[in-house]
Amino acid sequence: MPALVVIATALQVSASPAEAPAESTELTRLEKVWNEVHVHRNADALQGVCADDFVVIVPRMQSLTWTEAVTLARTGRMRFERYETSNLDIRV
Repeated sequence: MPALVVIATALQVSASPAEAPAESTELTRLEKVWNEVHVHRNADALQGVCADDFVVIVPRMQSLTWTEAVTLARTGRMRFERYETSNLDIRV
């Protein structure tokens, strides 16, 4: 199965040092939701994970707008037995 690479624009989050751990926790939670949504093919949950200007880039494919990616997910043509994140580095 080909690898899926997702590249998005960076988010700028203004937070005090005390808020940073909470925001990192939320971003980690969203990453887990992102992974689970792909394995379980839950396009409705996928809809709420990213901003409308998010861009999905897959090797050897044309980049997809977020609307196009969600539409593709709704078709059921994307199937993943496993979808995991590695080397996650969150900076707030």
